[in-house]
Amino acid sequence: MKLQSQGGQTHERRERELWLGIEPIYGEAIAKLVPMIGYEGVFTFRMGYPLHKALASPRRSAEEVVLHHQ
Repeated sequence: MKLQSQGGQTHERRERELWLGIEPIYGEAIAKLVPMIGYEGVFTFRMGYPLHKALASPRRSAEEVVLHHQ
């Protein structure tokens, strides 16, 4: 099984499974990440490396986006 959600979305999907009473696909995946009874994470971070080179995305310098209070 391959989960494609972003970071915290995994936990949001688990909550949805619980509310709707549907198959706990994400709940089971989270349980495998944290195999401690009675414990669950709050937020999941994705880590890894790219398999393919991505296109460059536009970036701005910190000076362009930081607000200075006067």
